[in-house]
Amino acid sequence: GSDASSDGVLKRGAYLVEGPGHCGACHSERNTFFAQGGFDAQDEGFLNGGEIGGWTAPALRGPGSAIKGWSKDDIHQILATGRNDHGAINGEMQLVVRDSTQFMSDEDLDAISAYLVSLNGGAQPETTAQKDGQPEGFADRLMASTETDTERLLASGDPKMAEGPRLYMDNCSACHFVDGQGADGVFPELAGNGQVTAKSPTGLISMILAGSRLPSTKARPEALAMPGFADRLTDEQVAELASFVRGAWGNEAAGVDAQAVAKLRGKTHTQPN
Repeated sequence: GSDASSDGVLKRGAYLVEGPGHCGACHSERNTFFAQGGFDAQDEGFLNGGEIGGWTAPALRGPGSAIKGWSKDDIHQILATGRNDHGAINGEMQLVVRDSTQFMSDEDLDAISAYLVSLNGGAQPETTAQKDGQPEGFADRLMASTETDTERLLASGDPKMAEGPRLYMDNCSACHFVDGQGADGVFPELAGNGQVTAKSPTGLISMILAGSRLPSTKARPEALAMPGFADRLTDEQVAELASFVRGAWGNEAAGVDAQAVAKLRGKTHTQPN
């Protein structure tokens, strides 16, 4: 029956995530001895978020999950193409999509997606637009969204606004917009973005400093890129910008200090004059 079929899909997904896909190798915390925090869903430390190569491997389950509320199709899309209507992959995950997951069968991607959704509270209800056969797009969300204090501040263009929002207006708003919603499949959402609000700001800082480029995949060949701002912004400015984004549009992550930025800037980028 359908229940047996569903159970088989979830078991396949668990096998792929926990075994050959070894998702936990990056997406789980490591202890002092670099031992992985967990190896399956029974372990509390499994898929609770980690760091690799100066980038954040976000949590895929639990209260800080970067994919909380995502549908199975959302997860399928990001594994197949590196992007979806919510976010885009970066850091080491670019190689995973480029060299591995884009070549997986739809059946295996569906199984992985179903399993990850099951770890995040189960399937989410469809929107009215989805039920009507029309995917909910950026314009629809924009019309339906409630204006936030952050959006009002940015849209005001008040010259007295603090440095963080001013830096956002000068460097980020053209793509991610004043509402932080970006554009579906092109510019990631920053409002509620698990990468932005992760416990560690490492990935966000690395993104601001170095930028990122999406991999070209068979389904989405365009290699969209975000420029790096290491040569444009000082450590203090990057910290102000990151702190603003981590607390804007309802985000509630802790601020960033300039020392954390300096640590990640590395030898290839000097402070701008």
